[in-house]
Amino acid sequence: MAKHSTVPNLQKSDPQDKSSVSWKKSLRFRLTATLIFASSFMGIVLMLFIANFYVSTIDKRYKDKVTSVAKTTASMLDGETIDRYLSTLEKDEEYERTLELMKVKQRELDVLYIYVSRHIEEGEIFVFDADEEDTIELGELEIWDEDDYSKDVLNKLLKGEPIEPYTIKTRWGWLLTAHEPIFRADESIAGYASVDISMDSIIQERRITYISSGLIILLALSIAVVFNLYIIRKFVITPINMLVNSVSVYRPGVALPEIFVRSKLKSKLYLDDELGILEDAIINMESRIVKAEELSHLMLDSSPLCSQIWNRNLETIDCNKAAVKLYGFENKQEYIDRFIKDCSPEYQPDGQRSNEKAVMFINKAFEEGHCVFDWMHQTPNGTPMPAEVTLARVKYKDDYLVIAYTTDLRDIIKLEAKAEKAYYDALTKVYNRRYFDENLTRVMKSLSRSGGSLSLMMVDIDYFKKYNDTYGHSEGDKCLKIIAKTLVNSITRDADFVVRYGGEEFAVVLPNANEIGARMIAEKILENIRNCNIPHSKSNAANCVTVSIGVTIGNVKHGQSGDDYILMADKMLYKSKKSGRNKYSFGKL
Repeated sequence: MAKHSTVPNLQKSDPQDKSSVSWKKSLRFRLTATLIFASSFMGIVLMLFIANFYVSTIDKRYKDKVTSVAKTTASMLDGETIDRYLSTLEKDEEYERTLELMKVKQRELDVLYIYVSRHIEEGEIFVFDADEEDTIELGELEIWDEDDYSKDVLNKLLKGEPIEPYTIKTRWGWLLTAHEPIFRADESIAGYASVDISMDSIIQERRITYISSGLIILLALSIAVVFNLYIIRKFVITPINMLVNSVSVYRPGVALPEIFVRSKLKSKLYLDDELGILEDAIINMESRIVKAEELSHLMLDSSPLCSQIWNRNLETIDCNKAAVKLYGFENKQEYIDRFIKDCSPEYQPDGQRSNEKAVMFINKAFEEGHCVFDWMHQTPNGTPMPAEVTLARVKYKDDYLVIAYTTDLRDIIKLEAKAEKAYYDALTKVYNRRYFDENLTRVMKSLSRSGGSLSLMMVDIDYFKKYNDTYGHSEGDKCLKIIAKTLVNSITRDADFVVRYGGEEFAVVLPNANEIGARMIAEKILENIRNCNIPHSKSNAANCVTVSIGVTIGNVKHGQSGDDYILMADKMLYKSKKSGRNKYSFGKL
């Protein structure tokens, strides 16, 4: 009788079995297809995001350009000048000089049209038109056409409301247009300075941006696909092949050599090792999650900023120690129980109920993800506490929570009030000498880096001592206030500022102003002061209060200081006084 082996009767299937090979190929194909699809999708999204970002940057640059040109044009004129030109229709020397300056700007800045007009129901009355090819004359009325303005823009122009730059299709093609109002002394609008720029260059830049972004993303996508194919082959396909080959299907009925038994046992040990590694990885991940939660809670509690967490039911579910301390509670539970009913007044300063307004902001944070607003809190004993609140939506499990960060503004408001007093003249309410010294230094540093120009004016009230002696110091103070207000109304740019330098002397600082602009502002100041018509019977310059001005301008160079400009402006002021007063003298540095 033949002796049989004690090894179980198992037969290993052919490792080249067609179904096994087909399964591997199918897996490989699916992984590769998924990778290419996911990479392509992410690449397209990324390309659109980058392209749209650069396109928005291009649009913003052109909008800033037309807005800046419109503001510069509007700063050359005032409402009374517009009224005078439209009432007389006479082109004086100042008119021609202003028109020529507009034409120069139109050529230098590469804009299509620069013009100044007044809008009425029937159409547009032109005051200045810098178009050298098809000029519209002073006082000429252009009747509205269907493609001139949208109804919304036209209504705003007729009502004198501010208008953001906008695009419109006209008979000259697509244009980007900006309007800047020109104000009268009583703050009413006399007209608009308008600037048009062709959209052709903008569209061309957009097209180049999209094409460039597409090529860059295509290259990056190709590199990513090749790299990911390598990663999948090394860390996914190869381990799966090893696993499949190790646990190939065995069929009973045929005795196998001892080597196959050992091979199967090794495969089982391999799987046990892999499952052990997987189990260890899961335990390690759970440990890291617990540790991360502990660290997050530690960060929340250790933050010096008052923080609390809200759920969708508008309930406070947690807070940090800083919140408990800020409101004077004993512990977190007391804070959670009492915050809603005890830490806000019934009404906010704008008249809204606190609970209704809080619901509105928290719902907004859940919908939009973020919002910042001012809020009037109060401590449990009723002490008002102005605050700035930031709400941020965060993902938590399958839903969202909102974290509120509260900044106590009481100390900040006190500091701002002190700072305002420190930098403003108590009588005239314009900036004082301290602000002038500190801010002029900052402006000089900035302009020295960019190579920009600076214009500085020293303005002195003519025969002010005689004015005080004649009318008294009380009237003298009123006169100083009127002069200060007139100087402020004579400048229009945000960067320009007026300072009471001392006594009856003021300073006007015009960063990045050229010679033409500085001269126009100086003439405007002289005219506006005279138009105030403050009686001065003892003045040798006129029968009303006038001023003398010393103007200096120069491109700021490294090593220069504000004293250089002040010294030159003082010299020019002295020259104005010696030559009869009620005028300005100009000097370059």
